[in-house]
Amino acid sequence: MLPRDAGRRAQVNTLTVDKAFIDRTIAVLPMLTGSVRDIRLGLSLVLGVTRSVGYISERLTAAGLTDHVWTMDELLSFRVPPRSMWKTS
Repeated sequence: MLPRDAGRRAQVNTLTVDKAFIDRTIAVLPMLTGSVRDIRLGLSLVLGVTRSVGYISERLTAAGLTDHVWTMDELLSFRVPPRSMWKTS
């Protein structure tokens, strides 16, 4: 075995676009609806990147892209704060 540099490998910030990447992207994109969970799935399947739902929601909010029609899944998974935290006037 040859010696290697200590520590983690450097992060690569390049994207290789080859035929396999294009084919995978063409197969995956039509299945996605634009919900946060589908964006997460698309990142994983196309780019091999894993991000949390919270991270994606935060990025969308920062970009001002949160005005969308909520899916039933999003509505049912939304956590409502306890009644003791509700503000009443």
